[in-house]
Amino acid sequence: MFFLFALYKAFIYKQGYGEIEQYPLPLPESNSLIEGQTAQETHPLDENKILGENSGEGHNDEILEDMKLIQTFYQALTNNEIEEMNSLVDRPLKNSVTRSNHWNKKNIKIFTKHLANTVLLQDLFLIPGSLNEEKKTRQYSYTLKYTILPEHQFEETWELTLITRGEKNLISEIMCKTEGCSRSPFFWPQNYGLK
Repeated sequence: MFFLFALYKAFIYKQGYGEIEQYPLPLPESNSLIEGQTAQETHPLDENKILGENSGEGHNDEILEDMKLIQTFYQALTNNEIEEMNSLVDRPLKNSVTRSNHWNKKNIKIFTKHLANTVLLQDLFLIPGSLNEEKKTRQYSYTLKYTILPEHQFEETWELTLITRGEKNLISEIMCKTEGCSRSPFFWPQNYGLK
């Protein structure tokens, strides 16, 4: 679905990610529904369905926590909780030019005002080979589906990098990989002609 910006590696340093084989770590029914303030419930991750076959048994808990963090981030977005979103983001991302220009209360409020109630986080998986023990980073890929009112539907592929700092996991990069959306944040109102 949405998210943030063309960030560091791919655009500032002109580096991208190579072709990778994908091994999904399924969520319940491979979907997680993230709903806004008027929603009755969200569908939490099912620990029994997170498999360790691709990352080793010792990483299952970390993968589950990572997936919950990603889900929490999008839940905060749909509920216009920018302080919660900011608490999940690492320093370099917080200090980026793109974030300071686009990721602010005004833009997020405009975006969420026009966002249909449901955001679907789908096909979330740990990218094989992305686990870097030395840097304490790992990358996830997923599909976001959302609707901007009245009925403009979007389906986008996103990649997100998480870093562990002490005991805390934070988002250090987030980028849309779908052609046409990767040069600006998904919630930048000007992308959609919103006011």
